[in-house]
Amino acid sequence: MNNYLHIAIGPSTKGSLKWFFKNNKEHKFYGEIRGFYDDLSMGSLYGIENNLDTRIDWIKKLYYETGQVEFFQEYTMDSELKESYISEMDISQNCKIIIWHGNNVVEQTALRYLVNRFKNNEIYEVSIPSYIKRDKLEIYLKSTGECSPEELGAAIENISLINTWRKDNLISEWNEMINEKATLRIIEDNKIIPVSDDYYDKEILKYTPKDFIKAVRVVGMVLGMSNQVVGDLFINYRLRKLIELGKIEYSGKLKMMRDFNVRLRS
Repeated sequence: MNNYLHIAIGPSTKGSLKWFFKNNKEHKFYGEIRGFYDDLSMGSLYGIENNLDTRIDWIKKLYYETGQVEFFQEYTMDSELKESYISEMDISQNCKIIIWHGNNVVEQTALRYLVNRFKNNEIYEVSIPSYIKRDKLEIYLKSTGECSPEELGAAIENISLINTWRKDNLISEWNEMINEKATLRIIEDNKIIPVSDDYYDKEILKYTPKDFIKAVRVVGMVLGMSNQVVGDLFINYRLRKLIELGKIEYSGKLKMMRDFNVRLRS
């Protein structure tokens, strides 16, 4: 028995991997699939390995400031995050771990965390290419979650062992991140770097017109056009900060993104 265990970063990737292996039970890398769901590109990482509650409180604060605290409580996201770190990551040292990731800050930060956590295991990686062919067209992929089950099945043929040298480098980079006070990170030239919280403000202002439109449309345009992978929660949070700063004005109820409109302050 090969005893492989796959870690998918994000629910979409986990779902696609489950579908692939459900239909390919004789595959040489067949194994259990676990999910890691936290977006480590945002929020403080300081002390995360010993005090997860501090990180969960920071995320809850974002939900509170974006009018979604009821959503956080209703879907018990605090317990889901804890499960992502505890039960989902309860893995024997005998397991051969396969980590799936793409070249974006969310998956690259998670990769470093996971390699550090399971440094005593034999770890492999499947790195999803940034471009993939579909119907003879070259498609740009921002994340692994955009791959179909069949595309993931093809990607696993490029699996590679994370050797000691690469493992040490990833762990070193993780240790650097957890000792920084930054609460936002991006990726440039394959390196994760800390940035200030207002990093995306220019893009938010760029896609906010002079006439009122739904806030959700502005957030969607920033997510779609940014060369980084960033969650709508953080962009929604920064949009509201720009309202507080008087750079953007709104109409409607400042609750969920669909409840209010925004425009540049004239």
